[in-house]
Amino acid sequence: MYKILKKAILLIFLIIIWGIISEYSNPIFIPKPSRVFENFVEVIGNGQLLKALGYSFLRITIATFISALAAIPIGIL
Repeated sequence: MYKILKKAILLIFLIIIWGIISEYSNPIFIPKPSRVFENFVEVIGNGQLLKALGYSFLRITIATFISALAAIPIGIL
C-alpha cells in the first residue's frame, strides 16, 4: 500500500511541475496537462488511437523483420 501511495504522490507532483512549466513555455513545446488529456480523450473517442497503435505495431514488426534479414546472414558468416 505504501509503494502505491508513493507512486501516486510522485505522479501528482510531476503533473503539478508539468503544469507550472507549461504556463511559462510555448504550448508547441510543452502543452498544458489539461490540453493533453482533452486530446487523449478525443483520439480515443474517434478511433484514431487504435489506428495509430496499429500503424506503430506494423512499422515495428516490419523493421524487426528487415533487421533480422540483415543480421541472421551476418551472424552465420
